[in-house]
Amino acid sequence: MTRIPSQRTFPPHRPVRVGAPPNGRAWRCHECRRLLGIREGDRLHIRIAGDHEYVVSLPVTAKCPGCHALNELGVPHIADERC
Repeated sequence: MTRIPSQRTFPPHRPVRVGAPPNGRAWRCHECRRLLGIREGDRLHIRIAGDHEYVVSLPVTAKCPGCHALNELGVPHIADERC
């Protein structure tokens, strides 16, 4: 294939998933960055293979299904209103 000089080539882009959680709510594996769950306050919503869904209380520990790294998520800190 001959490239026409006036054509620009663009680097490949990573598609954005529809319904992806906003940054800060996604709990991702610290090794491979795979999405493990969505934080909802002091709870975590986990969906496994589309068939099973869980809502668990924090703290939580889980093994990544992709790279098998052990991941932990603690209880979110609540700002002290007296300050």
